[in-house]
Amino acid sequence: MLKTAIIRERMKKQTKQSKGIQWTMEDIYNLLMYDIEPELMTDQIADLDVLYFDESEDEHKDRMARYKEAFEEFFEKFEKLMSVWKGELGALKKEMFAALQAKINKGESNDISNIEDSIQSA
Repeated sequence: MLKTAIIRERMKKQTKQSKGIQWTMEDIYNLLMYDIEPELMTDQIADLDVLYFDESEDEHKDRMARYKEAFEEFFEKFEKLMSVWKGELGALKKEMFAALQAKINKGESNDISNIEDSIQSA
């Protein structure tokens, strides 16, 4: 019961802090880890000794195995996320370069029209 209450309280704080525009790697880590193993979120780790002060050696080994699996899953999800973002960034790059090229071409077209107008007026 105490464990659940501590996790919920920390999540409320984390949620309030995550509403900003800028995201840090810690935010990304915590967002991914929340769905995998909330105890391994950065603001939870400090309380693990308190939460598990009375666990047996076998329970500790089981928990460490669970944490190991959680980190493996985290890194799989993180790699997928980075791959998706890399693809999105590549598409955005193409879009921005195309927009810039269109702007440059339009500007050159206007410059040519101005030169033609100047020649015809002279």
